[in-house]
Amino acid sequence: MYSFSRNTVIFHQLRNFCFFTVLLCFSLSNYYFWHIPIPCFFKFVTGFPCPSCGLTRATAAFLQGQWAKAFYYHPLVFLLGPTYILYTCLLFFELFFRKPLLTCLLSKKITTFLYLSISAALITNWILSIYKSI
Repeated sequence: MYSFSRNTVIFHQLRNFCFFTVLLCFSLSNYYFWHIPIPCFFKFVTGFPCPSCGLTRATAAFLQGQWAKAFYYHPLVFLLGPTYILYTCLLFFELFFRKPLLTCLLSKKITTFLYLSISAALITNWILSIYKSI
C-alpha cells in the first residue's frame, strides 16, 4: 500500500481542481463568447448522448439564473454546482490554514458513498436522456 505525505495529497487535490476549473472555463467561454458548442465525441460515434451532454448549457443557464432551462438541459447541475463550490471552499481552507479538513470530513466510506451516489445519479440521468432522444 502506498503512503502519501500530506503535501502530496494536497498537490493532487489542487491539480485535479485546477484541471476541472480550466475545463469548465474553457467550455463556458466557448459557449458564452463564440457560441460554439463543444461537439460530443461520444454522441458522434454512438448516436446517443453521453452522461454529461447538456452540462455546459445547463451551467451557463444556471449562472444566468434560468433555473428551468438549466434543469431541462441537465438536472444534475443543481447537485454538481453546489458540490463544486463546497469542494472549492474546503480545498482553499485546507491550503491556507494547513488543517486537514477534507480528509477529516471525507472518510473512505463517505467518499465511496459520494462517488457511488453521483455515479448512480449520472447513470440514471443518462438513461433518461437516451430515452428522451429516442
